[in-house]
Amino acid sequence: MSRKRLFLLMLVAVAGIYGCMETPMTEKLGSQSAPIADYFDRCAAEGVFDEFSPEELIVAKEILAQMNIKPGDKLAEAGCGAGRLTEMLAGLVGPEGKVFAFDISPRMVERCRQRALPSQVEIARASATDIPVPDREFDAIVCHNTFPHFDDKPAALREFHRVLRDDGVLWIVHSRSREWVNSLHSSIGGVLTGHLFPDRPEFETLLRQTGFSLEFLNDLPDRFLLKAIPIP
Repeated sequence: MSRKRLFLLMLVAVAGIYGCMETPMTEKLGSQSAPIADYFDRCAAEGVFDEFSPEELIVAKEILAQMNIKPGDKLAEAGCGAGRLTEMLAGLVGPEGKVFAFDISPRMVERCRQRALPSQVEIARASATDIPVPDREFDAIVCHNTFPHFDDKPAALREFHRVLRDDGVLWIVHSRSREWVNSLHSSIGGVLTGHLFPDRPEFETLLRQTGFSLEFLNDLPDRFLLKAIPIP
């Protein structure tokens, strides 16, 4: 991560302590979600997550290759941000597929819409604990660089279980290791305090309690990749 990006992350995290934007949608999402929504609004205003760095792009492509996403698949992207991964997912599912990309930050949603993504992409402002789609809607759910930010991780996982098909797949991924992410969030502090990745035993328990089975978990210096499937 560049020094400029790190500085901006620290700046907006500290700024988030002093107040958050209150809107009707923020109230619907819950008071806990308001600070992190405001934090990512500030990130969006600074363009922090608009594009991948060259190194991040390489990792993102390698992670997507492991997901085996096929033309025609219906995906949900939880925490789409400015749409940098959304664009890549849309290319993989093709015009016959679907990507439902959502985020709690209105400014991130706005930046995602500004990409003028293809028609197979639907963009919405929504919470991971209240996804506005019917049951068993998706072949896969992708959480890219977002899972530590979910205020209520068990509730989010239960909601993922609801909207995933019985043969669906949940992918929780990050472009850095668990240790790196947790160290960064702890050092930045502010609204990111406590926004941490669980360790493997905690993940296994959390997934099992919310109806998932852990297929594999790879935690490497330049990526975190977890695959889980619904328990029949």
